[in-house]
Amino acid sequence: MTTTYRGWLLDFEYGYHTATHPEFEASYEGPEDGWVGSHPTLAGRTLDDLKAEVDAWIEENDPDAAAEAAAEQAEYRADQARDRAMIERWEREQGDVL
Repeated sequence: MTTTYRGWLLDFEYGYHTATHPEFEASYEGPEDGWVGSHPTLAGRTLDDLKAEVDAWIEENDPDAAAEAAAEQAEYRADQARDRAMIERWEREQGDVL
């Protein structure tokens, strides 16, 4: 199973958690430049550090993705509030029956 966070491929190597940009491509540019990557690979000592790095990169470099993530979080919070309200209403109704 491949682990991802916000579309970035997550891995653990050499004592660091790493995240590779979803559009990463590498090419060999000859002996002078060697291997060159098209997008960043980020690293953190802990998974939480790495996720913070990914979040910061997205906020700086991809404002559309940052806005999309904020909208998803708002929708998730609204769903949680709706679910809590439904549970509370059901509990009140059950209390009236018992």
